[in-house]
Amino acid sequence: MMRGGLVLLVLGLAACALAAPQFNDAEAVERAEWEPLFRLLKQADEGAIEPDDNLVKVCSGWSAQELCSTIFGSGLSEETAWNEDVGYMPRALVTYEVDYDNRRVEVWCKYKNPLNQSYVSIFRDGIGCTLVEELTEEEVRAQDLGDMTPPEPLDPTVAWPVGEGFFPEDAPVGIDLDCLANVSAVQFSQKIPNARAIAVVYKGQLVFEEYAPGITKDTRLIGWSATKSITQALLSLVVGDGLLDIYEPAPVPEWYEEENDPRQNITVDMMLRMSSGTTWVGDIIPTTECLFFSNNNCGRVCGLKPLEAEPDTLWNYNSGSSYLLSRMVMSTRGDPQWTNYEWPKQRLFYPIGAHSMYIEYQPNGNFLGGAYGYATARDWARFGLLFQRDGVWVDGKRILPEGWVDYSSTATHTHEGYAAHFWRNSNIDPKLFIALGFRNQRVYIFPDQELVVVRLAMPPLVAEYEWNEGAFYEGFLSCLAGP
Repeated sequence: MMRGGLVLLVLGLAACALAAPQFNDAEAVERAEWEPLFRLLKQADEGAIEPDDNLVKVCSGWSAQELCSTIFGSGLSEETAWNEDVGYMPRALVTYEVDYDNRRVEVWCKYKNPLNQSYVSIFRDGIGCTLVEELTEEEVRAQDLGDMTPPEPLDPTVAWPVGEGFFPEDAPVGIDLDCLANVSAVQFSQKIPNARAIAVVYKGQLVFEEYAPGITKDTRLIGWSATKSITQALLSLVVGDGLLDIYEPAPVPEWYEEENDPRQNITVDMMLRMSSGTTWVGDIIPTTECLFFSNNNCGRVCGLKPLEAEPDTLWNYNSGSSYLLSRMVMSTRGDPQWTNYEWPKQRLFYPIGAHSMYIEYQPNGNFLGGAYGYATARDWARFGLLFQRDGVWVDGKRILPEGWVDYSSTATHTHEGYAAHFWRNSNIDPKLFIALGFRNQRVYIFPDQELVVVRLAMPPLVAEYEWNEGAFYEGFLSCLAGP
C-alpha cells in the first residue's frame, strides 16, 4: 500500500491531471500520467521536499530499469541514457553501477535510505531487462527461458518486409520521396521533441527511413504505451484459438475471491476499451505499485483495484487493464511446447519477421504489456503493416483472427478517440488508428491509403515543449500527392 505525504501529493496531482474524458489529445493523457512524478523528483533533487521511502524505491527502481534497458537493450551510451531515456531523474539523486560483463545495473537512491537499499535490473537475451524482486538474482538468472536463439538474419538483398533490403528507388507510384525527406528533416531539426527514428511504409514497401545520430535501423527503441497494441494482438491469438471470449466476463482471479463481486461483470472487451470501471488514478502511482511494490506480481496489484464506476459506463485510461490482459494471455494460451518467454516470439514476432521485438517481463513469467515493448523502427513498421493488411501477412498467412482489425479500430462508445488498445483520430481520417505511447511514440495505420508511418522519439520528461503532431501527419499525407 502506498503511503506518506509525498505519495498523497502525487495522488492529488495525478487525480487533477487525469480526468480522462476531458482530453481530446492522446499525448496529453500520456504526459499527464507521468509528469507529476518527475516534477516531484526534481523538487527532491533541489531540496524543496523530503523524499519518503516510496520515492526512494521509485527513484532507484526507475533508474535501474531505464539504464539497463537503454544501455543493454537499445545499445546506447550511459550519457544518452541519463540525458534522454531516464529523463528528469537527476543523476545526483542516485549512486549506480553498470556491470557491462554481466549486463547488470544496480542503483541506490541517496536520500532517506539508511539501509542502503538498491534495485538491480539484469538484461537477458530475447526478453530485455528484468527488475530483480522477490526472487534472488541467482534465481532469476537460472530461469528456463526456453530457446532464445534468434532466427537467421533476414536477407539484406531481399526487399523489406520479407528481407531487410531497402530499395527506395523501387517505391510504388503515388508517393513523393523528396516530400517525405523534407517532412522528416523538419522533425530531426527539432532537438527538444527529439525524433529518433522515422519509417514510412507505402503499399507494403519500406519507402523511407531516417535516424538520429547514434540510432540505426538495428536499434531497439521503446514504444511505451504503443506496447498495449502488441498486447492486444497477442490476446487476439488466444481468442482466435478459441480459448477466450472477449464478450464474456474476464477471467481475473481476484474478481472471484468473493461472491457477487460486481467486477465479475467486466468483460475482456471493456478492458481493451479502457471502460472496465476499475480505479486507476493517473498512471503514476498504480504503475509504480506494479513495478516497485508488487513483490513480482503486477497482475495481482491490478486485480485488487476496486470499481469506481459501473462497468462500461466510464472511460478511464487504465494501464492496469493492460497488465491484467498480459497475465491473461499467459494464463489462457495454449502451445505448451513453448515457455511464456518463447510464446510471443513464436506466435507473433517471428512470423512477421519482427526478430528484434520483445516485451520485458517480471520474474514471474508475465510480460509487462502496458508499456515495456522494444523493437527497431523497421519491426514497429512490420507490426503496423500486419494491421494495415487486416491481420494477413505478406506470405498470405493469416496471423490475427478474421475481423480482429476491424474490431481493434472501431471507436469505443465511452470515448470516440479510443478503440481497443489503439487510439483513433477521425478528424484526420475516419479509419486511421494509432499505436501510441508516452513521449511521442507513434505507429500510424492508414488502411485505405495502404500507409504506415512510424515515429519514435525521446523528448524531455519534465520540460515545456510542443511537438506539432498535426504538421507531421499532414506533412506526410501531403506526400501522397506526389508522382
